[in-house]
Amino acid sequence: MHITLSILFSACAVLWLSCASEPYYAEAPPRQGTIELIVRLDGVGMTHASNLAAADLMQKSLATDFSVVVNTPWFAEAVALFDEHKQKSVGVQLTLTSPSPLYGIRPVHPFSSPTNLVSPDGYFYTSFAEVLVNGLDSLETITEFRAQIHKAMAAGLEVGYIHLGEPIALAPAWFRDILEQLAYEFQVGITGYFDERELPLPQGKRFRYIEMAMLDQLNVLSPGRFCIAAQAVARHAEQFAATAEDTARIGYLADINRVLKSDIVAALAAERGIALTSYRDLLVRAGLWRDRVTLKGAK
Repeated sequence: MHITLSILFSACAVLWLSCASEPYYAEAPPRQGTIELIVRLDGVGMTHASNLAAADLMQKSLATDFSVVVNTPWFAEAVALFDEHKQKSVGVQLTLTSPSPLYGIRPVHPFSSPTNLVSPDGYFYTSFAEVLVNGLDSLETITEFRAQIHKAMAAGLEVGYIHLGEPIALAPAWFRDILEQLAYEFQVGITGYFDERELPLPQGKRFRYIEMAMLDQLNVLSPGRFCIAAQAVARHAEQFAATAEDTARIGYLADINRVLKSDIVAALAAERGIALTSYRDLLVRAGLWRDRVTLKGAK
């Protein structure tokens, strides 16, 4: 009986997704002859250190957008941070995985029966590959993602976009249908749907080398729309590291954050006429940004 119901629910979910309306995202083409740059900071709310890094970059940096993870102990702290910076463009980073074996996070939706989304201990798996091997269900996925977006809006955040925190290249084909359905349902944008070309993060073992690599990268950009996706990381987050490799990675990502604050990088961006553009800006340009329905206080 359980198997029959699971098949029925999955079939209904696929049928519902296939009948969904056109996806709700802005068609705002890049301005002719202009270099537009979106600088998105992901992982806000993941740890206290992530929030400290985001707070620092909200004060002064190239960062235009901040993606928040809602199912962590530091989400409330992130909400308070956005309350102080209401002009910042905020999105929800949809996730189905835990950051590491040392730090597990649970689903937002209170599933009443066992779900393939979590391990036997009730936490998300630590890799998307594990999720796929365990059997990813479309109905469970859209239910959890909907709960994550709803939680952000219920907390009062003016959500303008959603960002998939898992590698889309590994995801089933119906994943895009789910994102488009949710974008239409909540009237938000989707990262990657605005003709933005993601730039690789500049590489280097030390801050100055990374800074020079970023300068070289910005110096050769031609007109179009580009995106840099960084992580909100502070150096003292090394306590979160499980291995020496983790420590090195955190140090590198923290240096990327420092580069986004660099006066030299900001000066070059201004000299080249690079237009820092947020997802909120694009929604406004397309006439799709209204006073956000935050759902604050909703259950």
